[in-house]
Amino acid sequence: MEQITEENGIHSGHRQRLRDKVKNYGVKSLAPHEVLELLLTYTISRKDTNKLAHILINRFEGFSQVLDAPISELIKQPGVGEETAIFLNMLPDVFEMYKQEKIESGKVYLKTTRQCVDYFRSNFEIKGHEYLYVVCLNKACKIVNKFEIKGIDDCTINIDLKGLAEQIALGSVASIVLFHTHPNGEAYPSEQDIETTQSILNMCAMLNIGICDHIILNEVTHYSFGREGKLKEMYDKFFQIFTRGKPSPFLRQVTNFSYN
Repeated sequence: MEQITEENGIHSGHRQRLRDKVKNYGVKSLAPHEVLELLLTYTISRKDTNKLAHILINRFEGFSQVLDAPISELIKQPGVGEETAIFLNMLPDVFEMYKQEKIESGKVYLKTTRQCVDYFRSNFEIKGHEYLYVVCLNKACKIVNKFEIKGIDDCTINIDLKGLAEQIALGSVASIVLFHTHPNGEAYPSEQDIETTQSILNMCAMLNIGICDHIILNEVTHYSFGREGKLKEMYDKFFQIFTRGKPSPFLRQVTNFSYN
């Protein structure tokens, strides 16, 4: 570990406060410069790493760019030794190995909209055609199956509800997540998107299968039917028409899903 004399000042004891914050609230409670600052403490002892974190983010124009920087460039920065440069440089590959191992082991769980978006961005692409991706989950929200439906062009998808029902009903499927791409448009539902989602929801409900979320994505952003309250409106409409307003047991699976 790189040994540097400790600096006293306004950041005295700051690294312990960062560790306590992560312990109590998770790493996502930190700003990007704080995450980098905390990472630096594992190779740089007894020194305030706050200033260095800011310098590196400014130099490379972002947190992720710091981690993507070559070792040869990192080591040119004052205060960054070889051990620190190697440590930072290897982190993206470590993250990729972690994600790939989870996917290959079949232990991927989707319990929140954020997890769904991260899963999509890591495993699918926004292609030239519009696509609908259907990811099937069991009662524990573990992925048990997935398939895709290719659109006619960049703005149209024709869905065979009977064929879709046959695919979804295979295995121990308790709920599904829909991913829908808008390659050349805004991540916002059209009237046809809303009507199609209602039809799929009705079909799944008849099979006692819930829809946890329907997420529209383009290259930059996304739209969640669940987060925006659209799925609730659709479930209410289904219950009014088909069950005289009485919810069915399958809805319990959906209520275990978080739109955070």
